[in-house]
Amino acid sequence: MTETNKQPTKQNLQQHILKAGLYGGLLNGCAIILILGAAVGLGLWLDAAFDTGKRIFTFGLVLVSVPVTFVAVYYIGRWISARMAPPQVEPKPDPIDFLEEHDRGKN
Repeated sequence: MTETNKQPTKQNLQQHILKAGLYGGLLNGCAIILILGAAVGLGLWLDAAFDTGKRIFTFGLVLVSVPVTFVAVYYIGRWISARMAPPQVEPKPDPIDFLEEHDRGKN
C-alpha cells in the first residue's frame, strides 16, 4: 500500500482545520458571553433583592465566573477536538498486497 493512499489531501485538512477553529471559536465565545452575562444578571438581581448599594453580589459573581469560564472553555475545546476527527480516506489495496495474501506460504 502506498503512502499517498493513507493520507487525506492537503486541501481537505485545511478545510477541516478551518472548520474546527471556527466551531471552537464560536462555541467558546458563546460560552464566555453566557457565563459572564448570567453572573452579571444574577449579581444585579441579588443586589437589588437585598438592597446592597455597593454591588457586592455582582462583583463576587463576576470573580467566580472567571474560573468557571476557564473550565468551560477547556471542556468545550476537548469536546470539539474529540468530535472533529480528521477526514478518513479509504485506502485502496495494491495488487501486490492482494497477491501476497492470496499466495501465503505456497512459494
